[in-house]
Amino acid sequence: MRQVTIAPGHWLAPDPAASYARMIRDGCPPGVTSAGRTHAQQRSIFLSRYTPQATGTGRYGDVQWWDGVRYVRTSGPSSASAPGSARSLHERGDAIDVPEPARTWVRTHGAAYGWLRDTVPGEPWHMVYQPDRDTHPGSIVPLPTDLPEDRMRRTIHTRTKDLALPLGWKTLPVNDKGHTSACTTVGRGTLVADLTLTGVPRGREVQVRAIVVESDADGKNAKIVSRGSIVEIIGTGGQTFGQIVAPFELAKITGKRQRRVRIQALTLDKGIRLTHLTTTVDYIPA
Repeated sequence: MRQVTIAPGHWLAPDPAASYARMIRDGCPPGVTSAGRTHAQQRSIFLSRYTPQATGTGRYGDVQWWDGVRYVRTSGPSSASAPGSARSLHERGDAIDVPEPARTWVRTHGAAYGWLRDTVPGEPWHMVYQPDRDTHPGSIVPLPTDLPEDRMRRTIHTRTKDLALPLGWKTLPVNDKGHTSACTTVGRGTLVADLTLTGVPRGREVQVRAIVVESDADGKNAKIVSRGSIVEIIGTGGQTFGQIVAPFELAKITGKRQRRVRIQALTLDKGIRLTHLTTTVDYIPA
């Protein structure tokens, strides 16, 4: 792959590099903290933050699989993709990390140049170049998982009915029939949830997270057994978009109890509505 320098010590693949140059030409303040990475660089970053661990999710709730080994993040300021995986967009030269004031400019104008924001929970500096998409400008699309394709299964739920969110935590229905579980199949996988909200005041936030609950077979009498990392969705005053990317594991439970992946949202302001939700679950059955 040809590497195009975009700033001293930083490069991108040709197409995103050309797009970045157009943004600079059109008024984006210069500033890049990370861009393309070699395989060796991505491997070094990943191994500095993740440790092989057969069970548990650690303090960050961040679990990844690489070369058939389960890794848990034990340190580092943010997540890192497993080297060589489909998620390793820095390694492909399709992602940049930008500081302020460039960050605000790209978050506001970047969609017109093919850049998506908020594709990684808790990393507002991370921007991904993905111009070929059939969703609305500035929207967020599910990231590919790095699960083996020969065993991977995918399920998708879509919620389109408008839903008023009460104050406090609310478990979200993942389809128009009111179902709240994104996956009940025993195994491991990744949940990607794309949300569209209205009524979130500019600068205010809605918090969302994935949880694993243990419940009766019909979903009742549930108790939370693990909580994913909280993602903050910052309001725009109009339509507001957000995304969760959460690894999960569903273990076998004795008797008639089940474990399920669900999505929760915490609202702190009245008048907020969920207008669209799509959940994509890639998983490998046990």
